[in-house]
Amino acid sequence: MPNPRAFRVSDDLFQGFTITIDLDYCDSNEEICRQMKQRLVGFFEHHGLKTLATKANKLHLHMHNIDFCQILLSESDKEFWVCGHCIMEATPASRPTSAPVTMSVTNNNGENLIL
Repeated sequence: MPNPRAFRVSDDLFQGFTITIDLDYCDSNEEICRQMKQRLVGFFEHHGLKTLATKANKLHLHMHNIDFCQILLSESDKEFWVCGHCIMEATPASRPTSAPVTMSVTNNNGENLIL
């Protein structure tokens, strides 16, 4: 029996792109994001929109504050957001675990702040 859920992209360029995924064929949030990206890129390629396909292929899609079990146990009419806003320099798998991750920002006074 199908176990569908709706997933919608939250991103400046691709905001609102929505797909339905059968959770019987997924086992993680990463798999949901992989399917979302594959179908987003495929949509643009199918319609000959190569620039958008290239941009979509560079997205780091991920989900915030929800784990796969919560999605699996949710009502079938629930919709979930897949984030494409956050900019990642490296995926967690490729980032060294022994080195701390830092980010610097310059404030309005020209001061460099380390986060």
